[in-house]
Amino acid sequence: MKKWIAQFAILSLLAVPAFSLAEAVSTAPEATVSEATASEAPADVLTGSVVSFDAENGSFLILTQTHGEVLVRFEEDVLPVDKLYPGLDVTVHTNGVMTMSLPGQVNALAVEVTFTEGTFVGFDEADRMLVEAEDGLHAFVFSEDGVRVDGLAALVEGAQVQVFHDAASTRSIPPQSAASVVRVLPVDAQG
Repeated sequence: MKKWIAQFAILSLLAVPAFSLAEAVSTAPEATVSEATASEAPADVLTGSVVSFDAENGSFLILTQTHGEVLVRFEEDVLPVDKLYPGLDVTVHTNGVMTMSLPGQVNALAVEVTFTEGTFVGFDEADRMLVEAEDGLHAFVFSEDGVRVDGLAALVEGAQVQVFHDAASTRSIPPQSAASVVRVLPVDAQG
């Protein structure tokens, strides 16, 4: 009996550290996983540059850094504008599911694109395009290569425009951003 009690005591001394070690090992990977995922972008958000836009089929192709080219399918009420242009930076909110096809395909729940809509006022002495929006006057600069203007013939003072631009703007008055595309809205859309 003494021999049995001695063996039991030895086993219990070995078992306590083993259980403690097993508990420590099982919690360590969870901490590592949560730290790794905290620094990554959410799986349901894609950011990229528009490659092509197909309004007829309700889709557009974007180029992302994480997934390469991705075909985004959208419903009518998801886009804040009626047209996207190649080169625009967009953020697409999805349900987190992407097909394994090439390119991968997602369904958009929301699409964010940075643009200002307002009345074209003209150009200032620094050749900045001035647009009067609901929140005040905005100034837009163009790159050395210029900017794409959709509807150039209709770009006259007083025309309604959408200016797609960088999300960053100066804190000057008026705020200034780098424009990439100017879209002159059709007269029937201006009423």
